[in-house]
Amino acid sequence: MSRQRTGVFDIPRGRCTAAVAIFWLLTQASTAFGAVSAGARDPVFERLQFHRWAPSTQSHMKWSVEVPPAELSTHQRLMFRVVTKIDGRELEKRRGEGELVALLQVTDSSGHVWQNHTSIDLSTLQPDVRNREFQITHYAFVQPGDYSLSIALCDSRNLDHNVIARKIHVDPVKNDPLPHAFDGLPPVEFVPPTEGNPDVWFIPDIESSLNLTLRSQRRLELQVIVNTTPSQRSLGSGSTLRRNMSLVIPAMKLLTGIQVPNGSTGLSLLDLERHQISFQQPNASRPDWAAMSKVFGSSNTGMVDVRTLANEWKMRAFFLDQISRTLQAPLQAETVRVVIVLSGPAFFEDPNTVVSDTPSVDSARHLYYVRLRTPPVRYPRRNRPGMRPTIQRPLVLDTPMPPDDLEKLAIGLNGKIFDATSTEQFRRILATILHQISLY
Repeated sequence: MSRQRTGVFDIPRGRCTAAVAIFWLLTQASTAFGAVSAGARDPVFERLQFHRWAPSTQSHMKWSVEVPPAELSTHQRLMFRVVTKIDGRELEKRRGEGELVALLQVTDSSGHVWQNHTSIDLSTLQPDVRNREFQITHYAFVQPGDYSLSIALCDSRNLDHNVIARKIHVDPVKNDPLPHAFDGLPPVEFVPPTEGNPDVWFIPDIESSLNLTLRSQRRLELQVIVNTTPSQRSLGSGSTLRRNMSLVIPAMKLLTGIQVPNGSTGLSLLDLERHQISFQQPNASRPDWAAMSKVFGSSNTGMVDVRTLANEWKMRAFFLDQISRTLQAPLQAETVRVVIVLSGPAFFEDPNTVVSDTPSVDSARHLYYVRLRTPPVRYPRRNRPGMRPTIQRPLVLDTPMPPDDLEKLAIGLNGKIFDATSTEQFRRILATILHQISLY
């Protein structure tokens, strides 16, 4: 059985520079992974004699475990995480040879077992390790149901260990608009760690797809177009690019993974700043992530110059031209073309307008514009001494956002507009689009 790494170290708490954090991420985690529908065994568990251990209500080790409720992830899979927190003093007293191993065993209601581990090399600990708290987080995609967890910490040198047992229940998606999307997926599938952006958006080691099929009355040509450019007010901001792509790329992977029995799926990435198609794949049922990810790995990604800032209207014009070309390209007989544009919020401040001729309504060509964004959070104000107390209003989690510049262009092309501010809302949008396409 081939094995992949999983489990990931979070940045240690306390005073820790970015360089030290990266060092820990890259040099101190060694893991094993496997997941199939009937379970997966990790040989490290047998080597450490895990089957002989019993859970304990008390611990002689300085560590703790948190298991937050499972949530619907950006990949439209239910995901839970197990957070193991280790006191730095526990590591300090074990400094030397061997490893401190964090083990996770998940058992489903049918008795199938999935095992996973992450190790800390005790011979390469930082000098000030005792002053920090370390977190090891294991992520897993799961099906709805009941699970038993056994979480353990073990010193490989002397097999000193402690085991914590937990039971969790994973609720199904409430009022699921895609009730059969999880059919055929394994009950548990550990999510391997990545080296960071951009792989963390795509998770290339997860190859399983939702059970979604796109059918239409005619042959279907699906084109997925991704806008990789942030708003003008955020141009040059790497954080805005990362935030947008953390939502857009999972949606892109999901759309290209939909089965199209009577048709094809194409994929394009648009760089509005440089007026170019940065990546294109005509047959994208399995996106070439190795090639696509290089778009985000370039040193100038998210950076713009003064000339670009002075010609934002050209960015809108380029977008309009590309969408129009894709829509109006020649079609085979009895074929319907569906173009789905995925984008983060796109507001540009250049006053120059872009004029376009609205194409005539064509029952064989359809455009969807889906804007994905995280909802704004309004934090309560703190009153200064002597100030009159202010009324604390509820946090606004779904504030309406006005139509952005690309959305306005899509409307001019008779596009259907959707605004997704949560994973649940995007799931409803996806179900709506699939239903509408089935009627074409």
